[in-house]
Amino acid sequence: MTQQKLEAKAHFPFSPLVLEIKLPDFYIFELNKYMDSALRDDKKLKELDHSKDLAGNLKTEIKITNEFLEKTCNEYGVSMLQFFSNIGSAYCKNMINKTEITKFIITGAWMNDQVAGDFNPIHKHDGLLSCVLFTDVPRSITLDNEKDYAGYLEFIDGRDAGLTPTHMRIKPTVGHMYMFPSWLLHQVYPFRGDGSRRSVSFNAYYHTKTFNPLLPSKLDGQGNIVPNGK
Repeated sequence: MTQQKLEAKAHFPFSPLVLEIKLPDFYIFELNKYMDSALRDDKKLKELDHSKDLAGNLKTEIKITNEFLEKTCNEYGVSMLQFFSNIGSAYCKNMINKTEITKFIITGAWMNDQVAGDFNPIHKHDGLLSCVLFTDVPRSITLDNEKDYAGYLEFIDGRDAGLTPTHMRIKPTVGHMYMFPSWLLHQVYPFRGDGSRRSVSFNAYYHTKTFNPLLPSKLDGQGNIVPNGK
C-alpha cells in the first residue's frame, strides 16, 4: 500500500505546542461539499445549526455529524474520523511525556462559514485537545488586501512568562490545520472582503494507562462518547 506523506510543523510560540498539519485535498473538498449542501437546504441547515452552543458571532455554524466523519474515506480507506484521531494520538504520544495513548475520542466537531463582519471573541474549548482547520479563505485575506490582521486566527497565552511571546497570529491558508491544548485562548478577527472564511474545529479527550478523565458526555454501549449529531 502506498503511504501518504503529510507536511507537519511544530510551533512553540510559548510553552503549549501548536502543531500545524497540511491536510490532503480530498478531505478539504468533502468538507466544503458538506457546508455547501447545508447552505442549499434550509431544513438541513436548521437541523445542523450549532450557533447556540458556540462562542462565535457568526452567521453560520453547523455540526459535523459522526456519520459524515466515519463514512468519508480517502483512496486508502482512511475515514476522516480516523485521520483526525491518528493526528491527535500522534500529538499526544510525542508531546505529553512520551505517553502511550490508549484511547482518543472526538467529542464534537463543527464547521463555520464566516462572512464580512463576523468574528469569534476570545474563548477556549472543552476537552483536552482541539483543532482549527481552514477549508476556504477569501481572496482579500489571501492577497493581503485586508487591514492589519483582519480574518486572522490568534492564539493567546496570557501567563506572565517574561520575554516569552504570549500570542501568535496565523494567516488562514486552505488545507492547514492547527492542533492545540483546549485551554489555550484564541480568537478570530473580522474581515471586510467578499466571500467566506470557512473553518472546521473539533474537541477531543485522550486516555492513557494512568490518566482516564471523566468524559462529560453521553456514552454508547462500548463506552465511547457519542459525538455531536448522532
